[in-house]
Amino acid sequence: MIISASFDTKDPSQWFNRALQYGDGVFETMRVQEGRIPLLQWHMQRLQHSLVKLKLNAFNDIEIDQALAAIKNLGQQSWVMKLVVFRASQKRTYQPLTKDHEWVLSVEPLVVDDVAEPMQLGVADNHLSHQERLAGIKHLSRLEQVMLADELNDQPGCDDLLVLDRLGNIIETTYQNIVLIKDNKLFTPDLSHCGVAGVALSWLSSAEKVRKIDIKVTELMAFDAMMVGNSVRGFRPVGLVKNITAKNDISFATEHPIQDNISRVWLNLFS
Repeated sequence: MIISASFDTKDPSQWFNRALQYGDGVFETMRVQEGRIPLLQWHMQRLQHSLVKLKLNAFNDIEIDQALAAIKNLGQQSWVMKLVVFRASQKRTYQPLTKDHEWVLSVEPLVVDDVAEPMQLGVADNHLSHQERLAGIKHLSRLEQVMLADELNDQPGCDDLLVLDRLGNIIETTYQNIVLIKDNKLFTPDLSHCGVAGVALSWLSSAEKVRKIDIKVTELMAFDAMMVGNSVRGFRPVGLVKNITAKNDISFATEHPIQDNISRVWLNLFS
């Protein structure tokens, strides 16, 4: 449900906007816990960085206060909140003619699995294209992710899919970032050319050294453990990556001291 917006959401003409027409904007998906957003600092950092990339005016303090004031009325239930910021209306053309923006905030109840079993991943056939100007940001043009996630319908035994770029480097999954552990060190794929720099990954990188690397799927067997995560569901261990070479799977240890510590700190953050 919509709980706040910068425009009259009851006016049908307001929905004929650049978010709907061109995907000309960005969004943040935040977890609300007991009326607060534990990762708000990292969400706002990415939002402001994303607006700069799209040459949109910054989200100012008044707008932030107005948008987030609505969460005080949500009670103690856990929610998923989505903030969409998009270029303000202008005449019909691809060419951006304004830096002004509009925004809308919506929420839905958060449903979390009581038992977070280790995930089983497959490998997507389609690849992410390189676009350095959009790399890292969570823009509204998500058709690539929709097509990649559609492949899950053909791999019913998988919880998610590893997504590669055109060079064969692992980038992310269809909706999560990747963290690998080797010799008690943390690694994550380099997102310089494509992919989303997730807020959960930014949170982790603020507390631990996470090294950015290029890695092929067949090189995964060199790592001791693997996690995937996002800002809503946190980090979960990966137990298996299926059909690496159409005949071999790769198994990972689902318990590791570093992995267990990250999960413990994350739970404390949202308790």
